[in-house]
Amino acid sequence: MKESFMLLFVFGLFLTFSSCDGDDEGTCSGIYSEGECIPDFVFPPIDSAIEGQKLYHNTYGILVYSNGNWVREDATIITKNELLIE
Repeated sequence: MKESFMLLFVFGLFLTFSSCDGDDEGTCSGIYSEGECIPDFVFPPIDSAIEGQKLYHNTYGILVYSNGNWVREDATIITKNELLIE
């Protein structure tokens, strides 16, 4: 009985730690950048965009919401008209 309990405990411990490996790349709906999942950009952008939010755009790459604008990684501001053209 004691051996069965110990075996069950070790198996449970193994299952616990094997499921803690972080984000699965198969569940990302965009791209991975520096180990972070950046979701795809969908126009119109979210009205409640949060400062520092990152989205991936097929044409412009990774966009960051900064000071009320969508900005590329090289600090170029992308206008709404540019986002409509694809």
